Amino acid sequence: MIFLQAIPAHNFANAYAWGKDKDKTIEYLNKAYDERERQLLLLKVTKTWDFVRDDPRFKELVRKVGIPE
Repeated sequence: MIFLQAIPAHNFANAYAWGKDKDKTIEYLNKAYDERERQLLLLKVTKTWDFVRDDPRFKELVRKVGIPE
């Protein structure tokens, strides 16, 4: 019997970030938030997200996660 593990949403966000697709990156970061992934605690310090930091949707996500300004 084969068991498949779910791939965390932040992994997809990471892949879309490499392709510089802002919409998909933020979409999957929000899915990661819905799934309560711990990696989101590093949103403000991980360089991967530099290209979306100025996007209001990213700023809202950081706020929702509870990371102080």
